[in-house]
Amino acid sequence: TLNTPEDAWGLVSHYLGNYLLVCVWYGDKSDEGRRNIKEDGKEKCERVVFDEHTKLVGAFHLMVRNLNKHGHADEAAKVQQLLDMIIEQDVTDPAVAKAIHAKHKELDSGVTKFEEALKQARAERAPQA
Repeated sequence: TLNTPEDAWGLVSHYLGNYLLVCVWYGDKSDEGRRNIKEDGKEKCERVVFDEHTKLVGAFHLMVRNLNKHGHADEAAKVQQLLDMIIEQDVTDPAVAKAIHAKHKELDSGVTKFEEALKQARAERAPQA
């Protein structure tokens, strides 16, 4: 029941923070990733990446569709840019994930507002010398 851009951007943050993270972790080519393959098996790692990538594509497609349906074509176009990156690039590559997150930050003003609020809260709670 996605009706507003705020709903969509909240879901974008959720999906990127969960599904994309799993794709990177299970597709990791570093020593840590090789440990995952050794422990879980190459086929399982590939299946997990495929499943999570499919969830990402499906969720983003539905967000674009629902935003358009509810008259938010401008926001749908922004989410579509992220979807295109998710479809066209290797989501197991940490550099690609970083680029997707950077694009998200660029497109969603809520991310910057959240980071500013978090920075302010941390500053307020920092020990006073």
